[in-house]
Amino acid sequence: MRRKLLLATLLAGLTIGAPRTGHAEPPAIDVKGDSLDATAVRRAIAAEFKRVRAEATGPLEIELEADGKAAVLRYRPANRPAITRRLQLPPDPARAVEAIALLATNLVKDEAAELLKELTEADSATKDPPAPDSPPPPETPAEPDTTEPPRAKRTEATSRPARDGRGGSRERNRVDPEPDASVPRRDLLGAPVNVSLVHPLAVYVDSEDRAVNLELGALFSRVGAIHGVGVNAALLWSEGALHGFVLGGFGLHYAAPSDGFQLAGFGTWGTADVRGAQIAGGTHFVKGNINGVQLAPVNITTGTATGAQIGVFNYAGSGATGAQVSLFNIAGHASGVQVGLVNVADSNSGVPIGLLTFGGDTDLKLGLFATTRIPINVGLKFVTGKFFHQLVYGVVPSRSVGRTQVDRAVQSAQYRLGVRLVLEPLFVEPSLGYGFEAPYDSDSADQAQHVASYRGVVGWQISDGFAPIVGLGARTVINADPDTVGDPAQEFEAMVGVEFF
Repeated sequence: MRRKLLLATLLAGLTIGAPRTGHAEPPAIDVKGDSLDATAVRRAIAAEFKRVRAEATGPLEIELEADGKAAVLRYRPANRPAITRRLQLPPDPARAVEAIALLATNLVKDEAAELLKELTEADSATKDPPAPDSPPPPETPAEPDTTEPPRAKRTEATSRPARDGRGGSRERNRVDPEPDASVPRRDLLGAPVNVSLVHPLAVYVDSEDRAVNLELGALFSRVGAIHGVGVNAALLWSEGALHGFVLGGFGLHYAAPSDGFQLAGFGTWGTADVRGAQIAGGTHFVKGNINGVQLAPVNITTGTATGAQIGVFNYAGSGATGAQVSLFNIAGHASGVQVGLVNVADSNSGVPIGLLTFGGDTDLKLGLFATTRIPINVGLKFVTGKFFHQLVYGVVPSRSVGRTQVDRAVQSAQYRLGVRLVLEPLFVEPSLGYGFEAPYDSDSADQAQHVASYRGVVGWQISDGFAPIVGLGARTVINADPDTVGDPAQEFEAMVGVEFF
C-alpha cells in the first residue's frame, strides 16, 4: 500500500506541477449545445493541452445548459470514476471558449490528485483496524458548524488580466463585491461615470459588466451594479446590486442584495433582499426580504417585511415585523401592528387594528348586551391574542330627544379597542370606544352626537361558546347639543349581556 501511495504521490507531482517532455494528447471531445462553436472549443483545448503538456486517458463531454449561461464538463478517465465540473460562462463567446479550455485542462490534471486522495484514505483505513470483538465506540452528537462559508475563488479564466480594447489591462479597474451564497458570483469591472442614452448607446458599451459609481441615463440604463448614485429618466436596470441613491423616472430593477434609497415613478422590481427605503408611485415587488420602509400604493414582498409597509395594499409572504398600514394588509406571520380596513395573517402575535381581522390566531365573538343608555346592542368582536377590536351597533326604540322632547328612535355605532386578560374561568376586558348617536330618521350628519367611552367588562366562560358578561364605564359626549339627541355631556353607564363563540 505504501508503494502505491508513493507512486500516486509521484504521479500527482508529475501531472500537476512538472512540465512534460512527451507529446500532449488532448481527449476525444463531445460538444453539446447549439450556441457553442464546437470547432473553436476543440482548437482551444488542443492548444491549452499543448501549452501545459497534459495527457488525457479518456473522453471529455461538454454540455451547454439550456439558458446558455453555464456549461457542464465531464471527464471520463480510464478505469477511474468520472469527474464533473460546472462552469459559469462569461457573456463574451471568445472568453467563454477560453474558460472551457482552461477548465478542461484542470480536469485532466486533477485526475492524479483524486487518485492520491483515494489511496491515502484506503491506507489510513487499513493501518489500525478495530478488534473484531470490541464494541463500537459510543456515538457523540456532531457539533454544529459555526464556520462561515469560504469566499468564492477566481478560476484561471477570470483571474487573467482582460484587455480593454485600447491595449491596456482592465484588471486594475476590477471590483470584487462581497460574495453571496444566493447569488451567482459576478466579477465586475469598474466605471467611475457612465452616461447612457439607450443601452448599449453609452460611454461604456459593456456597462452591464461594470460596477458604476455614477450612472446618468436618458431612456434605458443597464449596469452590472451601482455603487453610489444612479439616475435614469425612464428605466434603470441592474444585473446585480444597487448600493446608494437610485432614481428611475419609470422604474428600477436589481438582482442582488441591495441597500440605500430607491425612488421610482412607477415601481421597483427586485429578485434579492433589500435594506433601506423604497418609494414609488405604483408598486414595489421584492422576491426576498425587505428591511426598512416601503411606500407605494402596492407593496409586495415574498419574504419577510421588517420595518414598515405603507400603501393601499400590503403583502408580506413570510411575515411582517413592524407595521403594515393600508386598506388591505396580508402577512404570513404578523408580529407588529396591522392597521387597515381588512387585516389577514396566517398567524399573529401582534396587534391588528381595523374593521375586519382574519387568521389562524383570531377568534370571532358575537355579543348581545344592554346598557343604561342603549338597551339593544349587537357587537362583533375580533380577538387576537391579548388584544381585540369590536364593532357595535345599538338601537333605542323610543326616547325623548332634543329641546322638544319628542319621542324618536335613536341608533348608535361604535368602534372599540381593548385588552383581554384571561383568568380562567373568568376574563377581564378594559376597552376604549368612539362612535356616534343620532335619531333613527335623521338624514343629516349635523344631528349626530359623537361619543367617547371607557368600559371595563368581566365575563365568566361557562363553556367554549357561551359567557355571561357585566360591565361598568363612563361616556362623554364630544359635541353635546340639546337640539339633537340631548344627552348629558358626561355620565356613567352599566351594561349586562352574553357572549357567544
